[in-house]
Amino acid sequence: MHYNDFKFSRKIGVGKKIGILTWHYYSNFGSRLQAFALQTVLMDLGFEPIIINYQNKKFSRLNRRQRVKNIIKPILNKLLGNIKIFNGAFDFCDYIFEKDFLNQTRLINSKEELPKVAKELHAIVYGADQIWAPNVFNDIYMGAGTNVKKISYAASIGLPTISTELIEKYEFLLKKFYKISVREETGQKLLKELCGIDSSVVLDPTLLIRRDRYESIERKPSRCMDDEFVFCYFLNENNNYYENVIRILGNHNFNVYGVSLNKKDESWIKNLNEIGPREFIWFIDHAKYVFTDSYHGTIFSMIFHKDFYTFERFEKNDPINQNSRIYQLDKWFDIKDRIIGTGTFVGKKAAMNYNVFENRINVYREKSLAFLKEALREDVKV
Repeated sequence: MHYNDFKFSRKIGVGKKIGILTWHYYSNFGSRLQAFALQTVLMDLGFEPIIINYQNKKFSRLNRRQRVKNIIKPILNKLLGNIKIFNGAFDFCDYIFEKDFLNQTRLINSKEELPKVAKELHAIVYGADQIWAPNVFNDIYMGAGTNVKKISYAASIGLPTISTELIEKYEFLLKKFYKISVREETGQKLLKELCGIDSSVVLDPTLLIRRDRYESIERKPSRCMDDEFVFCYFLNENNNYYENVIRILGNHNFNVYGVSLNKKDESWIKNLNEIGPREFIWFIDHAKYVFTDSYHGTIFSMIFHKDFYTFERFEKNDPINQNSRIYQLDKWFDIKDRIIGTGTFVGKKAAMNYNVFENRINVYREKSLAFLKEALREDVKV
């Protein structure tokens, strides 16, 4: 594994093995980077973290097929003059990042396999990401199948409510946790009001790592030769962001690079089909402007002090509206001027005050790390 000699001054883990159960294998830059960040923080604290490589059978099969494409595609493209044989937003570098930077157990596809892995662990940290979202409910991400100390870190419910038929399951499973933290205050409120469960609100793991540590792993892709460019990262397959981007850029004639799941955007974005998390970080770090509808796209824009704009990806009446993640970032860091609501049009905004951001993130980072250290320091019977 490649950790670039990351160091932390106050180690409390004394070599104890800590499992991480999260979404780490989805084809999404944010999912892999939040897993990497939490793993890195636990290493800093002196623990031996290992990501429990549980993969839902359905998604695991799809993932394996995609990985075959990911391995074959760059080879065939090179042999055939870079003809685009396969299209897709996430590619070979994404798979390589998982292989090189995530310390994982063997592949696990069922709940019955978990006890064999868990018996060697001091505790399991569940999170982050939207592992507790009701629309993709999976009790494995809520502690089922293991009998060790359970802690959640920045687990996200994501949606505006928990369906009635799931409330008892949430209550039953989560009451077995030693300590619970969530990523948004909306999730904290839902757990308290619907399930009678207390929780803390903490930063996403990616915000626990400082800028220079991301700079040490970022990698420049060979495709981008521009001194100044715009980077877009769009996950809404039906987005209509073009007009706002053009209004904000004005007369500037920047090349626009990016990843968009909307195929129509290829008419104005140089779509990057062959980048992974390391290249994703590089593009954000070096872009003149960043436009995104992604939670982690927003986070990394702030970490690198970018002039960025975040589109609300979901309509307010959407039953799977996940905009609460962005609103939580606004509550912490006052980014409302950078958020573009659905169906609205804006012009260029004044530069963000990143001195305020740095002062605030230091406070929230300290509180979030304090939760994690307290939860993992004490031994309790389960």
